Amino acid sequence: MRANRKAKKSNTLLTALVQELNRFEAPASVNMPIKYVACSGSRKYSSAYSKADVDNAVSYVSTGTKSLRKAAFQLNIPVRTLHNKVHRKHSHSFGGQTALTDAEEACLVSVFRTLSVWHCPVDQFDLTL
Repeated sequence: MRANRKAKKSNTLLTALVQELNRFEAPASVNMPIKYVACSGSRKYSSAYSKADVDNAVSYVSTGTKSLRKAAFQLNIPVRTLHNKVHRKHSHSFGGQTALTDAEEACLVSVFRTLSVWHCPVDQFDLTL
């Protein structure tokens, strides 16, 4: 009998949680910065060329105005770097990548805040389900 009451209560909480998730709209931005700390001895990302130079070189190569090698030489950009930019390789930012999008992260934050208001603690086992 007692187990049945607990099951009904958990189903009620779960139903309320699902309703809360369904009416949720993610904010445009979430203020949860991700701080990347480079390992000691890792590559330094300072360069002799600016992002504007790279963008100009990519536009020259894509329009056919200049060849890849000529654009790289004139703007002092490594040929392989320009090749990667033109062919959209390595487009992610350096460092650790996030597993969730900003909207997904905001949704989870909202759910956990709602659960804390309901005084329903969440532990690691609950997160694995």
